[in-house]
Amino acid sequence: MKVLLLFRYGPLGASSRVRFLQYLPYFRSQGVEVKVKPLLSDSYLRALYNGGSRWREVLKGYAGRILALLGVCQFYIVIIKK
Repeated sequence: MKVLLLFRYGPLGASSRVRFLQYLPYFRSQGVEVKVKPLLSDSYLRALYNGGSRWREVLKGYAGRILALLGVCQFYIVIIKK
């Protein structure tokens, strides 16, 4: 079974780690293929915390999300964290 996880932040985001990423080893051990696609990368969070410019990361994130949505038909389940 293939699962797509769509959420806001990468591994540096606490909400992603607590709600999703900690369970990935279990799902994979059960034979579930999980593809993780955060909207905003860890580079965005580093820029946010350091006061840098984030526009490039936001544009890359939305472009990546559009590409992920175009390929959504290959997954059995899509989980979206809001």
